Amino acid sequence: MKKLVCILLSTLLILSLLLTSCKSSDNKDKAASAPKTTARTQSKSVKYKTLSDKEIEELKKKFDKKLYTYDFEGECYITVKGKVIYNKSTGYADREKKIKDDENTVFRIASISKQFTAAAVMLLQERGKLSVNDKLSKYFPDYKYGEKITIDNLLNMRSGIPEYMSEDYNNSILVKYDLVNNSAEENRKIIEKDFMSVKLRFSPGEKYEYSNSNYMLLGEIIEKASGTTYEKFLKKEIFDKLGMDSTGFIDSYNKKSKTVAKPYNLKDEDKLDYKIKGVSFGCGSIMSSAVDLDKWINGLVHNKIISGKSFKSMVEAAGNNGYGYGVNIIRKDKAAYHSGLFPPYYSMIFYAIEGSDCNFILLSNNNCKNTAEAAMRISKEYLDAVLV
Repeated sequence: MKKLVCILLSTLLILSLLLTSCKSSDNKDKAASAPKTTARTQSKSVKYKTLSDKEIEELKKKFDKKLYTYDFEGECYITVKGKVIYNKSTGYADREKKIKDDENTVFRIASISKQFTAAAVMLLQERGKLSVNDKLSKYFPDYKYGEKITIDNLLNMRSGIPEYMSEDYNNSILVKYDLVNNSAEENRKIIEKDFMSVKLRFSPGEKYEYSNSNYMLLGEIIEKASGTTYEKFLKKEIFDKLGMDSTGFIDSYNKKSKTVAKPYNLKDEDKLDYKIKGVSFGCGSIMSSAVDLDKWINGLVHNKIISGKSFKSMVEAAGNNGYGYGVNIIRKDKAAYHSGLFPPYYSMIFYAIEGSDCNFILLSNNNCKNTAEAAMRISKEYLDAVLV
């Protein structure tokens, strides 16, 4: 028990650090403020006090109190080596029907989708269908910058391709493009044609800049390399293999037996017609539950989908900018995380890259600012109690 507790507390320290960095980027679902790291080096383990069972229970009570203090509505789910350590649901999936959230409630996970996209690319590379060194000209022969940009540049956000979501977030999609009556594929083509027709923001490889456009193109590349749709490929090669029965896509989710969290407290400036298809293809289109995301983390870390070598490449691609292939890396390669924001949905997963099997999953469909604040305050309660 004490060993599990130490692992849990160590993970919560990581949470505190990553949330501090994530808070400033909540408005745009961007990781531009992801914590900077140095190249992969070994770091000393953080030491913790050994707490009694009674002290642990007291901390859990404080954990609960913070969730309510900050009006957190959603699901907070922590597992250690497959054992559920904390499972707290505080909101409603459907207020009108009085259906509460739980660990099986399906939320929109927004940019956490990028981690699935990146893993799919690595899987196709293992099968010889593509290489991260491929130039975009191979897949988009008419793109004028196709000879300068590689798949690697897309994966770690160093392509220079401009963001198609602007400062006022998703309103910009509706205002700029006529998307209402189109198919998902038609909308993707409209958006891609626009951002591929303008100048790069910088020379590929020159620096890091978060852009959803990168992962929309990666979704297209997955389709071209696999010979099937992005959705079918991920379902067959990832969701089905890991038993992620609740996981699907926003444009085609049809699991009527599953409880899907409705959006609440959506601000006027963030309003978007959720029926418009294709606007988050490749970069934010997945829906999932806490239980399924726990399966995903374990499957990724334990090489059930891609090899250990491929997962290592995803992590090591972070280099000095903190963002690898669909993963943010913190504490000098000790942990990985990704957050997601599609107002009012807010999501976060983080986990130890190796060793502890401690997974933290947080999902909300109401007031994303308070969600991040609640998690940060919760972790502080642990730090105050356990740091030596």
